[in-house]
Amino acid sequence: MNKTTKKLILFLLVFNFVFALLGMKVNDVKAEGLEVIKTHTGSDLTYRGSSEKVYKLSEYNYPTNQLRAVWVTVFAGDISRYTSETQFKQMMNNVLDDMDKMGMNAIVFHVRTHNNALYQSSLNPLASWWSGVDFDVFDPLEWLIDECHQRGIEFHAWLNPYRISADGSNSQYAAEALPAVNPANDENNLIKVGNNVIFDPGIPEVRDFIVDTCMELIENYDVDAIHFDDYFYIDGADDTSTREKYNTENLSIGDFRRKQVDLFIEALSNEIRAYNQENHKAIQLGISPSGIYRNGGYQSAPTYDADGNLTMPTYSNTSGFAHYDDYLYSDTLNWINHEWIDYIMPQCYWAIEHSGASFVELTKWWSWAVRNKKVNFYTGLGIYMGADPSTDGSYKYWKYNENEIQLQLLNAGQYPEFDGACFYKYSSLKQTSSNVVNHAVNLISNEYWAKKIPGAISKYYAPLLDEVAPTTINYDEQTNTIHFNEVENSRGYMIYKVPKGTILDQNDINHIYQYIQTTSIVVDDFNNYNYYVASVNLANETSEAIIVNASLDHSTIISLIDNLPNPITYEDKSIIVHIRNLYDSLSLQEQQKVTNFNQLIAAEEIIQQYEEIEEQLQSYINTLDLHIQTNRVIPLSQHMTLQYKNIEDRNLYNIETGVKLKNYLAVKEIPLIITLTENNLSVSKEILVNIGYSAKNQNALFYRNDPSSMGPDDEGAYEEGQSGYIGWSGHTFVIENYMLFIALGNYHEIDDVTNIQSCNWSSVAGVYVNQTKSNISFYLTDAFESKSSNNDGYIIVANNEIKTLVHGFDTSSAILLEPNEAIIIVRYLDTLITGSPMAPVTKLNVGMKAYIDEEVALTDEQKAQNIIAAIENLPLDITLANETTINDIKNQYDSLSDEAKLLVTNYQKLEEAIYQINQLKTQLTNKKQEAISELNDYLNLDNYSSVNQNLITTYINTMINQINDAQSFDSIDELVIEAKHKLDEFLTIEEELLAYKEESIEDLEATIDVSLYSEENKQKIHTLLEEAKSLIYNEAKSNDEVDKIVEEALKDIDNILTIEEEEAFLQQVKQEYIQKIDDLIASFTDITDAERQELIKDGESFKVQIRNATKQSDIAYIWTRAQDTIHLYFENVEKARQHAIDEIYTYIQQLSYGEKELIYIQTLAAEQEELVNKMASIEEIKKVSGEFITLINQLHEELVDTKTTVCKELDSLIKSWYTDSQKEYLTVMIDDAKNQIMLAGNQEEVNIYKDSCIQEATQYIEQLTKAMDEAKEYLKTGAGMAFLVIGIVCICCWIGKEQMLRCIISDTNIIQQAKKLLIFLFAIQLIKVPYQIYMSYLQGIGYEKLVFYCVAAGTIATSVGVLICGTLWKLSGIYAIMFLEYLILTWIYKGYTR
Repeated sequence: MNKTTKKLILFLLVFNFVFALLGMKVNDVKAEGLEVIKTHTGSDLTYRGSSEKVYKLSEYNYPTNQLRAVWVTVFAGDISRYTSETQFKQMMNNVLDDMDKMGMNAIVFHVRTHNNALYQSSLNPLASWWSGVDFDVFDPLEWLIDECHQRGIEFHAWLNPYRISADGSNSQYAAEALPAVNPANDENNLIKVGNNVIFDPGIPEVRDFIVDTCMELIENYDVDAIHFDDYFYIDGADDTSTREKYNTENLSIGDFRRKQVDLFIEALSNEIRAYNQENHKAIQLGISPSGIYRNGGYQSAPTYDADGNLTMPTYSNTSGFAHYDDYLYSDTLNWINHEWIDYIMPQCYWAIEHSGASFVELTKWWSWAVRNKKVNFYTGLGIYMGADPSTDGSYKYWKYNENEIQLQLLNAGQYPEFDGACFYKYSSLKQTSSNVVNHAVNLISNEYWAKKIPGAISKYYAPLLDEVAPTTINYDEQTNTIHFNEVENSRGYMIYKVPKGTILDQNDINHIYQYIQTTSIVVDDFNNYNYYVASVNLANETSEAIIVNASLDHSTIISLIDNLPNPITYEDKSIIVHIRNLYDSLSLQEQQKVTNFNQLIAAEEIIQQYEEIEEQLQSYINTLDLHIQTNRVIPLSQHMTLQYKNIEDRNLYNIETGVKLKNYLAVKEIPLIITLTENNLSVSKEILVNIGYSAKNQNALFYRNDPSSMGPDDEGAYEEGQSGYIGWSGHTFVIENYMLFIALGNYHEIDDVTNIQSCNWSSVAGVYVNQTKSNISFYLTDAFESKSSNNDGYIIVANNEIKTLVHGFDTSSAILLEPNEAIIIVRYLDTLITGSPMAPVTKLNVGMKAYIDEEVALTDEQKAQNIIAAIENLPLDITLANETTINDIKNQYDSLSDEAKLLVTNYQKLEEAIYQINQLKTQLTNKKQEAISELNDYLNLDNYSSVNQNLITTYINTMINQINDAQSFDSIDELVIEAKHKLDEFLTIEEELLAYKEESIEDLEATIDVSLYSEENKQKIHTLLEEAKSLIYNEAKSNDEVDKIVEEALKDIDNILTIEEEEAFLQQVKQEYIQKIDDLIASFTDITDAERQELIKDGESFKVQIRNATKQSDIAYIWTRAQDTIHLYFENVEKARQHAIDEIYTYIQQLSYGEKELIYIQTLAAEQEELVNKMASIEEIKKVSGEFITLINQLHEELVDTKTTVCKELDSLIKSWYTDSQKEYLTVMIDDAKNQIMLAGNQEEVNIYKDSCIQEATQYIEQLTKAMDEAKEYLKTGAGMAFLVIGIVCICCWIGKEQMLRCIISDTNIIQQAKKLLIFLFAIQLIKVPYQIYMSYLQGIGYEKLVFYCVAAGTIATSVGVLICGTLWKLSGIYAIMFLEYLILTWIYKGYTR
């Protein structure tokens, strides 16, 4: 080793050592705006199984488009069941109000939970929670969607496609029977595992039905998206019969099931997109799967195929349930790659410090998955874990950081692919007992999501939909309101507010004033701010913002130009373009008042220089090979510099020496900044340099699907010297776009057929290359002892293509390898590499491009033949368009060796083509000069103003540059024609004056709103305008003279009253005449209050007519009529009074009523006369006579009715049970009263007579009753005393009957007979006492007839009885009959006394 070599080695060692030291001092900031996340213990958070640190935004970036959503479901208790329209509206308005407070712009609302419908459906039964809904009266979903859209909230309809029940039935949560068309009616369409029931995704009819279900919803409701979560297949599913019928490709269970779900997603996607195209919609299809697609190890960077599909890693650095495999079988990455879905919303519910499935691992991988695809990426946020007080399992990690949601949003926000987030679930955000929830709600409500913005721009639909700005925008100064036209198919409108002199940046959150859904808005400060309006289309793209021109004039433009940065940088391009657009929107008059316009021209020239530098830089970048596979310096042109974007990348690659300090096998891109400086102007662009061995457009295949298993510098789960590390041989096997890294010890070059070494690794591919100059015979057992799996096989490669393909491991047959041929023996692990084209080898084809390490160089003969063929393919008519092709062929020819050049037999044809190109280029140059001269001579600048001279010169210079860049004669001609057309648009001084005249006239006419004037004044204005136009066209010689004529015309027109002014003058006249009426009425002093009120009433009538009058002459006429009416009032009112009184008395004279009634009517008439004489209203007086006559008729009819009624009432005073004498007495009294009543003249008299009669009758009855009561008392007393006396007499007689009889009779027999009869005699005497008393009482109270009839009847009956009984029983019979007579009559009389 010589000294020079030793010094070089020493230098490199020192160099690397210094850079290593520098690398140790690099701070924690990976890139500008990022910082390392700290764990709850204070250490740096790193990715699982690696030392790579996890970063987040150092400050929130406040996007102006982002999805901000929440899941809302009745099934999980976010809301309650439907009970009434009022209850539902109140409940959902509360939810939407909360969403508004939290800045949310999308709701994911559950409309299908278990083969049911929370909407009106003919395919699915109504959900049990909505059993009380009557869709004919109120449709809750339709109302909810409308309410959401009015609030700027997207409505994502959340459906579970396959899930049916958890109770073994086919309609667990249904309020009605399944419709006949629902496939759940057939158990053959179902998969049951225990009580869990789902639709079988493998049955085509099922898939068609769910597609129809989604389309029914889309066609009947204005939804913004169809949303599925993670319910596809279920655990333990048995679909054997389905696979036996439909698995015609003999797929594995997993592949078959994934394909069935793929078919459904693809079919639904096609249906929705066809509907959208036909109906100009942008309804999205979104999926929210479980967070993990597939599990795997760490990888630092992704790789992609030529279609932008993620090829490595196809797994996240996680361990946990993954939806790709058992049991969900959902290949969401395939859906992303095919762009069947519009957004993916993985349920990244785990906290950032979770040990197995961290949020940061998932967001990183999913951002890689959607990169390059028109699929939006949203994260599902598991706030429910933070709300739950549990500290078990995954829940405990949510308790580590109170600001967990903030960390998640800042971590996800660093990825350009991140488009928003959705909280699961609404009710969890209401758990105020959780500090994590409170922090999250406060964060989004008051900071991150405080300002309402539209949802994320749909990557798929944005290119398909137009962005249409409002065209008609007006500002109402009276109400401070901006009005604008409605834009069809828009979600809403962005209103921007920026200080005057500041350029609008639509991506600056501070420039957003409000996001609204109406076409008007009240603003707060039009004096100091400019306002802009833009529409938001259905893809959430915002249109160009249109300034509200209420205050846009030359002063605004001058201010904007004065505030341009100094010096101008390329970043100021948008500002300058904006100012130019505003300037162009001014009128010609206003443009000419922009005194600093030249500054804008100068700024535009600088931007043009920047554009040229950028174009030059980009052209140079396009020539660079940015894949540093081996050590080399990136070449730079003059005035170019290269620097690191991230300072720590200097530890990976030295941009000065070109040395790779790390040997990555996988793609490893580092961002570098390349800058080109010309004339002190610099333009920088970022380039991504790949320092990995694999090319970006290659599919690199690594064992264990992890480059760290083969490369010690690659980041991943493996490390050199540890288990699982394989190592790399330094060689690769390339098939088409795939590159397999050959394991260390498994690559062998055979230069001695007697010494063939076996492979080091038995489960990975072995490669053998024949380096001898003869054929060799080779056995598979020379490499491996036995086969590794049923997918073993080998490939023979020759001349850069596959020569032979064999499947299997044949130990008996020898394999022939010709010189330079190679055999690749495929083993077990080769078929497990994700995306491997060798699983099995029969997937490949003979003739496919394939080689070891590099393509074999072409021979001189092959190179010469390629050039000959290229020359022959040149067209007969050479044009400048063929220059690049001809130069490429010439460069290939020049690169040939002298021997190979001799083999190019048609080189003369190439020389002829080159000559033709040179000739054409000379002609092109001449053509350019002619065109430039033609443009320079086209106009005489002396005919133009200084402003237009500058504009013309600038434009011609611009076109000259384009002409110099032109590459064809046609393009030069087109540029000249275009330039001339544009130059023709510039006005000469005379044309400018004419244009100024026309514009002034136009402005003058526009200034005058003739609709404000009456027809008469319109004619006056028309005459003045015509005179002004004539003076402008025929007399004015300059702009100043035009302005003077306009000024004079405006003065004259100002003197003409508008309708409003005329109305104001008319109102003044009206007020004067109204006052005159008031004064006239006030002049009458000796009148009653009623007469004054009548005059005031007449006056008010004329005042109304005056107020309604449209002409002054009409007002004067009304005043004259008012005077006449008021003065004649007193004469007219007296006539009216007398006429009314005469009519009353004339009517009375015609009446034929009773005397007293007529007297009463005369009294009323006198009262009415007195009243009429006091009345002041003629109209009321005229009504008096008629009303009086009506009253009299009514009183007469009422009097007649009353008399009749009263007479009947008096008759009713005589009761049927009165005695005849009583009745007679009362009848005389009542008849007298009735006669007096019939002669009464009014109701009062009738009532007096009636009351008098009733009073007299009552007194009579009361006296009679009193006498009867006294008689009863006497009756009782007399009866008692009589009984006592008679009783004593009878007792005494009975005791002394013997002695008493003997005193009268001496005959003993007669005495004995008499003693027997004494008992009858005593009884008769005792009964006669009450008989006589009751009879006397009845006779005394007027019942003489009754007594007479009773006595007569008794006497006759007794006589008959005496004859009969006396004959039969002699004296005993006679006495008995007499006793019975008295007893019966006593009983009758006693009854009447009651």
